[in-house]
Amino acid sequence: MCIFKNMMKYTPVLCITLVFSFAISTEDLDWSGEELNCVDELKLDKKSIHALNKQFITPEDNDDFNNFVECYWKKKGIQHQNGEIDFHKLDELLLIELLKEYGTGIDESASIVAQIFENALSACKQRCIRGKSHGQTAVKVQNCIAREVQSAFMADF
Repeated sequence: MCIFKNMMKYTPVLCITLVFSFAISTEDLDWSGEELNCVDELKLDKKSIHALNKQFITPEDNDDFNNFVECYWKKKGIQHQNGEIDFHKLDELLLIELLKEYGTGIDESASIVAQIFENALSACKQRCIRGKSHGQTAVKVQNCIAREVQSAFMADF
C-alpha cells in the first residue's frame, strides 16, 4: 500500500520525464520549427531521428542524432557556439515544461518533480561532461539527466 501511494505521488516524475526529452518531440505533428529546421538543414532522415529520440537513453555514438541535438540545443540557447552547456537556460526550459504540464498552480508533486530535475542538473553540471563533438556533449548531458531522474525515481521504491 505504501509503495502504491508513493508511486501515485511520484507518477508525475515519470510523466514529465517522458514529456520532456529536452523539448525534442516524439510525435510527428509535435515537431517544433527549430526541430524541423535542424532536420532540413542537416539533411537528416526524420524517421531515424524520431526512432532514436523515442529511446529514454539515446545512443551517444550516432553522428546524425548528435548533430540534430546540437543544432536544436544551440537554436534553443541550451548550448553555446563553443559547445558549453548553459545549465541555467536548461533549467529555465525545464521550468517552462513543468508549467505546461501542471499550470501555474504548482502542487506538491510538481515541486518534487522540479527538485528532482534541479538535483539532476546539478549532478550533471558538476561532472563537466564532454564528448568528442558538441553534439555528443549535448547527448551525454541529456543522458546524464535522464539517468539521474530515473535513479531518483527508482530510489523512492
